[in-house]
Amino acid sequence: GTIAYVGLARLVISHCADAPDSELPTTWSLCTAENWSWAEVNERCAGAPAGLAGAGVLGYPCDTLQRCSEQAVANQFGAFVTCATLLFALAGCLTRIRRRADSNFQKLIGIVPDCFGILSLGSALFAFNANCTEAMLYTADIGTRYAAGPGFVAYTCCLLAAVVRLTMHAIMPVPGGGCGAPPTGNVNVKEVTSSSA
Repeated sequence: GTIAYVGLARLVISHCADAPDSELPTTWSLCTAENWSWAEVNERCAGAPAGLAGAGVLGYPCDTLQRCSEQAVANQFGAFVTCATLLFALAGCLTRIRRRADSNFQKLIGIVPDCFGILSLGSALFAFNANCTEAMLYTADIGTRYAAGPGFVAYTCCLLAAVVRLTMHAIMPVPGGGCGAPPTGNVNVKEVTSSSA
């Protein structure tokens, strides 16, 4: 049995000689693991003819590994941007929960960046899944099962949280209809006049 741990910086392939291909090598003893950085994978595959047996890493051909390497390295910057923009998203949410600070502008700057975040993170996860997970499953010379790693699961949770955040920004009305809107309902006119003076 073989399992590949595909990350943004490294590729770890664990192979257990006494495990059936259909089982993950967690309870087997005759196991070896190879730990490669993507730079090492590219160096090993540099100049190797496409489809050359043994040119890849433990049954995974070079063309698939290089395609996955390019995608993983491309996603490294996206991972940093996602973490950085989460801080601004949190600040926007904290602003909108205060009635006096909420406005149409705050709603707009909550919706627009979240739309871009959902599209960029969703496309990155989709591309990583297509170029790494599915490609390695279907082109490997050995039986492989797929299990989503903690990083992929965490970014999927980020994506779902962004969808929820965007939905909440969109459906949450602005108090009073927005900044500068006339007051509605039972409002003390003296308070409104004194606060605007």
